[in-house]
Amino acid sequence: MGKKYFWATALFVCLATLGAKAQFTDDFNWIELGECPPWWGSWTGECITVGNSGCIPPYGGYLRPSDPGAGDVIDPVLDLGNKTSGEWGLKFCMYVPSNREAYFNLQGQVPVGGGEWIVGNIFFNQDANGTNDGIGLIDNSALGAIPFNFPHDEWFDVEMHFDLTGGMANATWEFMVNETEVLPAGTPFTDSNGTVATSLGGVNFFSLSNNSELFIDYIEYTNETPSPTVDGYWEQMDYDTPLATGEWWDYGPIAVDDTYTQDVFSSSGYMYPDGSSTSVLNFGNQIFGLHYSNFYMYIPSGKEAAFSLQGKIPLIEDGSIVGDILFNEGGTNPGQGKVMDSALGEVSFSFPHDQWFRVDFDWDISIGIESSVWGFSIDGVDVIPMGTDFTNNNGDYPESLGGMRFEVPSIESEYWIDNILFSDLIFGLEDVSNPTFSLTPNPAQREVRITTEASFEKVHIYNLEGKLVHQSGSETLLDVSALQSGIYFVEITNGFSKQVQKLIKQ
Repeated sequence: MGKKYFWATALFVCLATLGAKAQFTDDFNWIELGECPPWWGSWTGECITVGNSGCIPPYGGYLRPSDPGAGDVIDPVLDLGNKTSGEWGLKFCMYVPSNREAYFNLQGQVPVGGGEWIVGNIFFNQDANGTNDGIGLIDNSALGAIPFNFPHDEWFDVEMHFDLTGGMANATWEFMVNETEVLPAGTPFTDSNGTVATSLGGVNFFSLSNNSELFIDYIEYTNETPSPTVDGYWEQMDYDTPLATGEWWDYGPIAVDDTYTQDVFSSSGYMYPDGSSTSVLNFGNQIFGLHYSNFYMYIPSGKEAAFSLQGKIPLIEDGSIVGDILFNEGGTNPGQGKVMDSALGEVSFSFPHDQWFRVDFDWDISIGIESSVWGFSIDGVDVIPMGTDFTNNNGDYPESLGGMRFEVPSIESEYWIDNILFSDLIFGLEDVSNPTFSLTPNPAQREVRITTEASFEKVHIYNLEGKLVHQSGSETLLDVSALQSGIYFVEITNGFSKQVQKLIKQ
């Protein structure tokens, strides 16, 4: 993962799989694709292009000046998926140079046919004649024509929120420019005549004239419908009671035992051989974003183990996403495991008995659960390569990333798990599992040393929530004494090259 964060490259892998439009993030760093991602289209002309300018470097979207009267038409359309229910949010950075105009409109259907303007036109410095410098206008909202201010020659935010929970007939919205309210939340999502839109179709950016010039960047389109969520956690299984009591455990907290422990702490999770126990890690029914989980596992000789990924919490019938993940099935396949029903079919792997080994998962749901991909490795060896469709062999996507179900399929089952991580950080499987540098000591109490043959310019340390808690230059000895006990990610960078390693602070 040498040159980009994982999510950018994983996004490229799954572009061809995008069907129905859902949530996405676009930073325009897809210049190497040579074509627009599937959430971009065009009405009748040219799609948006990528330029060497952005509110988040290095690239942004660019609409050049044009001459529509002479047939030079530029009208890229951002596809919002023809939504008719739910809550949706759209936000992007925008830059309009001095003495230039810019324009877009909201369309009720995508692909665009004859055009269905929902709230008329949204202008910025219309006509670019100097008389409207820094003035914008929504010309046909439910509240009529509404002017607003915007800054020239600097990046500013455009933000919209759409509430379609009552259906299109009762839809409302909010519109903000440069963090200033233009249309308040609850404004009917209609024109001044009360015309109801067919759906939330898309955004049509249009280059009006040879005075038009617009830059946009970092588009975020999210489903804001309230749903259960679980924050990232690090589960050390360090409990004084015989059962784990963390809020992320469902269906009977997992037993706690000190027979085998993976680290300096006193206990680990224990799935004992009763032939029926089930414990579920709650991942929060995730339908968007990038998520990562790993844990350590110990299976004695002659014993089997099993767990599965679930598409919904609370559990539903037939909710397993890729079938069971089995270790020494039936006690007759020592050191052999398999994923029963992945997009690649049944996939076999090896694992070591009588010692702790690591299990890693990575999920990219950045453009919606129905286009999600994943990766899975055992002891640092890929079982399911990152970028594999997150489906069974029939191509069925789950409802969400619900959780992980640990099971005891028979009296021959017995295993321990420890140091479980679930996080929504942007670091990918390859970054964290195979870094090009090491941290010693790890776990650390006061200082940690970076050892690497490669040069680096900066060091950043992030906590589980993705918050930056430390930054420095090229120093190899880091003082971490002020950090609270827990798990962190150390990132070293050199230009656009980034590598990440997990750090445990005691």
